[in-house]
Amino acid sequence: MYINSKESNDENIQSAKKILIFLEQDLSNFSKYKENINQEYIQNTHKLLEKIDTFYSSKDYDILEEIELFSDLSNIVSEIKEMAKFVFIDNQDKLSNYISLNKTIEKPNKISGLEYSHSTEHFTWKPNSSSNLYQLQFSLGTINEEMNWEEAFMGPVTMLHFVPETPGDYCFRVLGFNDSGLGVPSDVLELYFGRN
Repeated sequence: MYINSKESNDENIQSAKKILIFLEQDLSNFSKYKENINQEYIQNTHKLLEKIDTFYSSKDYDILEEIELFSDLSNIVSEIKEMAKFVFIDNQDKLSNYISLNKTIEKPNKISGLEYSHSTEHFTWKPNSSSNLYQLQFSLGTINEEMNWEEAFMGPVTMLHFVPETPGDYCFRVLGFNDSGLGVPSDVLELYFGRN
């Protein structure tokens, strides 16, 4: 949805500029994932940002042109963010560069429906409209005040195959993730894993 707000537009421009800086550093990673993400793609995005700057300095204000320009910019930024989820699925520091820019968005709501099937060895939980990614965390031992949570996985799925390497009692929880960071943890799921 387009919001005709100079403040919102300025935030979008700054977000796009930051993402372009990161993209130029990581271009080889993206080009392996998608061929058209190359230097020309970056140059065209810079030209779009220059066009926006020119638009705001112009005396002839056209609301339809503004909507079109920011729609194009939003599509580019969304594409880069979406690809980053897969390109840097195993590198959370890099991933955060791309999708942790907008601090005005509220953090994800609490995830519900966390379950585990021992027969299929899959965790499942309900999709959350406020989340772009999900992080499954585990802690060895039973529920206590000093639980040491570790990341098992982070990605855009709501079903995950995961079996701890060490047998024992475990606690699991899942958190949603969006542009403002990790949200409220789900209820804790306690499970025992024995030796195979």
